[in-house]
Amino acid sequence: MGGKMRFTWILTAFVLFSAPFAAAQTPSFDINKQKCDIEKALADHARGRLDNDLQRDFHDILMVNELSGGCGALQFTDAKMDSHTNGFSFGLSQFDLATRPKDSLSTLNKIIACSRKEHVSPGISDADLTFLKDNAHFSTYDLKGDKNKWDRFYRMRPAIEAALQSNCGRQYIENSYIAEMRGFEKKIAPWWQVIRTRNPATTLAERFYKLYELDLENVFGGTEGFRKVVNLEEGIPCGRLCEARIVPLFKLDGPVSVSDLIRYMFTTNCYGYIPQQTRQQDALRRLNTVLGKIDLQSLPLDESDKRYLTTEFANILARNKKRFPGSPDEHLRALVAVANAGASVSGDDTLMDEASLKAAVKVCSKK
Repeated sequence: MGGKMRFTWILTAFVLFSAPFAAAQTPSFDINKQKCDIEKALADHARGRLDNDLQRDFHDILMVNELSGGCGALQFTDAKMDSHTNGFSFGLSQFDLATRPKDSLSTLNKIIACSRKEHVSPGISDADLTFLKDNAHFSTYDLKGDKNKWDRFYRMRPAIEAALQSNCGRQYIENSYIAEMRGFEKKIAPWWQVIRTRNPATTLAERFYKLYELDLENVFGGTEGFRKVVNLEEGIPCGRLCEARIVPLFKLDGPVSVSDLIRYMFTTNCYGYIPQQTRQQDALRRLNTVLGKIDLQSLPLDESDKRYLTTEFANILARNKKRFPGSPDEHLRALVAVANAGASVSGDDTLMDEASLKAAVKVCSKK
């Protein structure tokens, strides 16, 4: 998307999270979900320091969408996104060294520096710091293609994670997370003002708009293009899919309404549009989590909302269920049912034809 009173922490001996290097042909940077007690305590403590219910709701969403209740926050991991743009990640909101290189590397360097003072991570040498500076901004997809670099990151992983788990490491992660949450809320304020000004009726959906945009800000960098469309500005960006004439230029069919932000995400960009892969599935999973914090019955759905949710969007859900039967979608389906006067909609689960899928994937492949 990539900061998350005092109490006593119980330090445990550092444990190497992954299998021994010698035994792994392709070293893995997966989250070890068996070592999460400290991380979950960190997440709970950070939640208690947040300013308001909106931030706390957003925190709850992030803990599902980014981590398992905080599990992984003190680990150095690879999300392995289909877009091949993500880098190594750490922290409660998942600082991504490739997609948010400046802030992420700065935070990691501060954590390593302070942990050295605690004599926690002597394994991070000056040469390692130079290596991080020169290579941390690359995507893990690119790094994996260079065995020497990949293996070096793997050898550094235990020391990096020891630094993250140090007293000052946890403090930096929690404080930066809280600052980030406040910054996100402040950043979307003018975005929301445009939505509300263009259609005052959307005030009833304020919680939905803000929570969804906050999550999109974290994973996608927000939806500035959507704001421009709503504000009737000139020079609306077309995007890769639009430029390739796979999708039309996004337009509103009347005053902005609840489903328009959803429609924007699932019709204009590779993250939400590409079916039959994990990108669209992930976008749906995240939206499902957001909707779990919303009183769906109170959403002001107009006729355009009902039409889109019960047709195109219902088809997206059906297609996704066919490809990923275990993916959570209970809140997504509940929203469709609300739009259909309480009745469920099965949707058309016909998958995209191979030629169209191939064209879309090619356009959306990392350049």
